[in-house]
Amino acid sequence: IELRFTSSGTLVGASIETYLLEKVRLISQASGERNYHVFYEMLSGMTDEDLDSFLLGEYTAEDFKITSCSGTYDRRDGVKDTDTYEDLVDALEVMGFSSEHRNDVFGIASAVLHMSNLTILPTKGGEECEIDATNEHLEPILRLMGITKENLNQALCYFKIEARGQSYTR
Repeated sequence: IELRFTSSGTLVGASIETYLLEKVRLISQASGERNYHVFYEMLSGMTDEDLDSFLLGEYTAEDFKITSCSGTYDRRDGVKDTDTYEDLVDALEVMGFSSEHRNDVFGIASAVLHMSNLTILPTKGGEECEIDATNEHLEPILRLMGITKENLNQALCYFKIEARGQSYTR
């Protein structure tokens, strides 16, 4: 999104450029590539209070599979994630995101970080699976998303097939 303002700060125009977000980037990166910048920006730019609030206080980018699988943590252009985090927060404010909505965005991104470390265990001889209830990242996910373990387990470990008026869940 490109916004155009007058010298007095009045919005006079905007244009939207199509931008493809590569979903595959969430699960793997090529050597030398990083995941989405927002994850690194949050982990390095948030205050200690915000890190604690979003259940990230004990962690760095090296601690999450989603941000560590390529082994690349710094931007190639030398820009500091701390600086771009401040720009991100400013941009959300300029765009009219309320404090509550900004917290929702950062809460979901924090949950995604923790979900990258979630483990799934096979059950019934490998025919089914379930979330590893002993995984230290499970509780932060549940708190950040406001869901139960049972709901998350159902969403991740089961699927439903409907055909000819009948439904089968497995």
